[in-house]
Amino acid sequence: MKIEISDSVREQLEERGIQEEDVQQVVDGAEADGVYLYQDDDENHRLAKRVIGGFTVYAEYAAAGDACELQNGYSHHVSLSEN
Repeated sequence: MKIEISDSVREQLEERGIQEEDVQQVVDGAEADGVYLYQDDDENHRLAKRVIGGFTVYAEYAAAGDACELQNGYSHHVSLSEN
């Protein structure tokens, strides 16, 4: 799925250390699996996540046909160790 990213969202991704390729993996995986954290069918609004390497990436987007508009992207890194 083609992802459209505005300059302001692209800037946020850069500040948060998120690559466009990471967001692409999240969206492609969610669309292929049909699994979302949140989905509003009336507005085609979706929230999806995917674990990539050692961190979790979230993508909030609006789908429209074969493309989508990224509205937000964020991530977190959790490392658990046994004591």
